[in-house]
Amino acid sequence: MVAGTTAQTMSPDKKGTGKYCFEIGQRVRDDMSTHLWFNARSFSEHGVLIESILNEYSEKKYPDLNLNWRSVSEHRPYRKVAFTGYYLPDPEDTENLDKKVLMLANGLPNRGFQFTALRIDGGYEFRFEARSIPYDNPLVRFLYSNALESLQCTDNLPLTDAIYKNTELKVEKNNLTILTRLTKMNLAQLRDLGAL
Repeated sequence: MVAGTTAQTMSPDKKGTGKYCFEIGQRVRDDMSTHLWFNARSFSEHGVLIESILNEYSEKKYPDLNLNWRSVSEHRPYRKVAFTGYYLPDPEDTENLDKKVLMLANGLPNRGFQFTALRIDGGYEFRFEARSIPYDNPLVRFLYSNALESLQCTDNLPLTDAIYKNTELKVEKNNLTILTRLTKMNLAQLRDLGAL
């Protein structure tokens, strides 16, 4: 168990059960009350951003997608981002994506961030990196791993479900990375379901 938390680790055979999902959801809510800097909604904000990018940047119009947002200062809350990539025909649509990136970045403790969206081998890779987190790595890993697992445990629409199930968390050297990979096969399955 990580110092400063009261959560107990569940045995692997209980994972995926209704009881386990309820308990991990309760654990995440308790952790948000204990650690006021912890934002369990970061993964859902990450998912909403990905869904917006998939909606705005169609494969046909943007087959070689390469988008990048990065912080322009070290002070939160961030007010603006530096963007490189394909601007959308309607500037308001690009601005709305900027706002979603800022919402994600401002919800995580960091002193700089970068978000990238790439088309790779017929699929997508979405990577959010929060740098210089001023908290203990094991605690950050523990809290955010539980938050992701709680979302993976719930019933979601097919696209949201695919995003959460193909998302992983890395915390090392005071940096937090949220990485989502949607493969060519994932996309084909989503199309078959009418989710893309």
